[in-house]
Amino acid sequence: MESATKTIKTLFALFFRLKGRFPLAFFIVRRIAAMFVMLLVFSFSLFLLLDILPGQDIIGIVMATRAPDTSDLPPDIAAQIQADLADRWRRRLGLDRPFYVQYARWAQGALRGDFGVGLVSRAPVGFLMRERFLNTLFLNIISLSTITLASVLLGSLLARRAGGRMDLAANFAALALYSLPPLMVCILLQILAFMTGLFPITGFPRFSFASAPGAFVPAYIHHVFLLVMVHFAQGFGEGMRETRALVLDQISRPYMLSLRMRGISERRALFSHAFRNCLTQTFTRVGLTLTGIFGSSLVMEIIFAFPGSGRLMYEAMIMRDVNLVLSIFVFISVFLMVTFTIVDILIAAFDPRVRYG
Repeated sequence: MESATKTIKTLFALFFRLKGRFPLAFFIVRRIAAMFVMLLVFSFSLFLLLDILPGQDIIGIVMATRAPDTSDLPPDIAAQIQADLADRWRRRLGLDRPFYVQYARWAQGALRGDFGVGLVSRAPVGFLMRERFLNTLFLNIISLSTITLASVLLGSLLARRAGGRMDLAANFAALALYSLPPLMVCILLQILAFMTGLFPITGFPRFSFASAPGAFVPAYIHHVFLLVMVHFAQGFGEGMRETRALVLDQISRPYMLSLRMRGISERRALFSHAFRNCLTQTFTRVGLTLTGIFGSSLVMEIIFAFPGSGRLMYEAMIMRDVNLVLSIFVFISVFLMVTFTIVDILIAAFDPRVRYG
């Protein structure tokens, strides 16, 4: 008993010694452990919700698409054939077992990187998700870059000219954009595209990048312009106003007066000193904006017929394809959690006041 207690004390001492020497590594390990627990809880809750959700079950959908035509048979024989086929499909898909057993089987495969196959299409889930997720990711990165660059530059410029006409007009426009629901913006932009013919209503070119790389890039920009504008309207107003408030707070600090007295130019003092002190909030805002963009992708991709992961999740939920819904949810959640971990690391790297220990 004494030896076991001594061993535990030694392990704890070693743990805290390593934690003191490598605080960032322990922060990342702690984040990964918390990520695993959150994914386990969220995915189980979603699986349970899909299991108790009212409506047509997956067997009815499979039977409607794959069962043979029995309309020319007597009703009792046709009913017996349909019941036998339904039982066979239920056993084949593993739906005859309790929901917690089904979830355990899916979780075991997911830990090995095998997300199974779609219950309706019978195609590998990884194959179904790969191209759709890349489409959503690429579009959201373009939107995030546009929002961040515009909000940071304009917010910093307005902070130097606070109270002027340009500042009042920009704040009014930002509040107006921020007040519009994303669904309304999608509909208004589609009406505009339909009436003017300047932009296509659908959100993706009809040909692939491999078939014509030179023509694909301008066609892609032309197709996704309205989708980027929806994201821009959603995130620009808040980001610009927050950047303006942060920079305005910094340029009124005593150290800015000291920099001006030393002869440092206003532009250098603003971007090399004042804006550097705003990077913590800016990185946090970037992470929150990316989360909001992924959240609005579900509605936006349906309206614009964009072949992304949000639309795929909607189609999978309509078809009650549990494997596909859970896999998309886990994939997007892991991506966002990793993004926030990177944001926290960048905050610690750029702000010497922040330490993870």
